[in-house]
Amino acid sequence: MAQHHSFGAAADADGTAARPLPRAGAPAGDDLSAALRQVLTLTQLARAELAERLGMPLTNVEAVEHVLIARNAGAPIGPVELSRRLGVTSAAGTQSVNRLVAEGHLTRGPHPDDRRRQILDVTTSGFEHVMGELAPLLGLVLGAADGLTDEERAGAKRYLELVAAAYRRYLEPQARGEEEAGPGAHRTGPGSERKASPAARQAPPTAGPQPVPALTRRSKRVLRSPSGPPVTPSS
Repeated sequence: MAQHHSFGAAADADGTAARPLPRAGAPAGDDLSAALRQVLTLTQLARAELAERLGMPLTNVEAVEHVLIARNAGAPIGPVELSRRLGVTSAAGTQSVNRLVAEGHLTRGPHPDDRRRQILDVTTSGFEHVMGELAPLLGLVLGAADGLTDEERAGAKRYLELVAAAYRRYLEPQARGEEEAGPGAHRTGPGSERKASPAARQAPPTAGPQPVPALTRRSKRVLRSPSGPPVTPSS
């Protein structure tokens, strides 16, 4: 049965793009956009499945990923910056951090240059717990490029860079509006617990199409529910 997803097209439960839904003014798609929609759909499903296998809320899985990426980049982050990267309020971010610290996945300590600030790190057990499930998927994604010529790799890389730039252009107006409104401003109404921010433009790079594990009933419901997890380019 076809499911609705974020691009306004129909997709089967396995992520296969189906007939686009009619929408006034929507640009016509092509083979590249159809393949991208399939990847984004499967990414949603795979991330929901990953969270279920780990026994963690998806937001907490994404939090561990952000902290790990920041640490590996040599720029550790604290709870405030983590909330921005997750696109949630400070209160929601703090709740996730408190839970992850209590469960032994994260540590929280003073910033080496400013003791008024805190930095987060992933514990050895937290790293092993998340990577134990994530590493096999990453291996499948990396293997998807095996056999591509240098010219094919360059073309795929260029296309993905242009898609990333398109997302940044889409996010910039709202991000600028929040900057002008000040740090205390936030949206109200449905979905206000998640907010866009300049950090959304710093989403981790995503890889190309990949196989995903067998889907559970919960992960199959992701595309049916408007409140399902957003696409992470973290995850």
